[in-house]
Amino acid sequence: MADRWWDRLVEGVVLVEDGRVVGINAAAATMVGTDPERAVGLPAIAVLRDHRLERLLDRGGREELTLRTRRVEVEAIDGGLALRDVSEARRAQESARALLAVLSHELRTPVTTIRSTLEALGYDELDEGYRAGLLERAADEAERLVRLLDDLTVDVAPPRERRPAPSAPQRPT
Repeated sequence: MADRWWDRLVEGVVLVEDGRVVGINAAAATMVGTDPERAVGLPAIAVLRDHRLERLLDRGGREELTLRTRRVEVEAIDGGLALRDVSEARRAQESARALLAVLSHELRTPVTTIRSTLEALGYDELDEGYRAGLLERAADEAERLVRLLDDLTVDVAPPRERRPAPSAPQRPT
């Protein structure tokens, strides 16, 4: 191919005819670890060097594979393979899952304490000193929850556009 416009594509493309590579762009060459100039004319398996890619080429379909430390979506297309590096997207998804796990744990702690404290306050036979201690504990945990939620919104709006959290009602002393 005289004009290698397809080397500017982010997606990889491997064109195969009669079992031999007739074209491969730079992105695909990087993903499979080959020299695009030397690959043309070679048997597809010699260029792809992966039985999973050869299977997709033969049978068709789509699969996400790990190729040379990259997560790559590979799809059989008419006359070859299309490859898309999804490594960054998968790393972002994993980071988001980890963040959600931490947030879930951090938010669950004060909510559980508040819930159990409110449940305990429902008992009629509590002495007033103990009841006051429970109320203080629930208020402290509610404040902790507000701080956690405020921390989550730090990047959402500039500080001058954020409103302060409503203050908790004052407890009689």
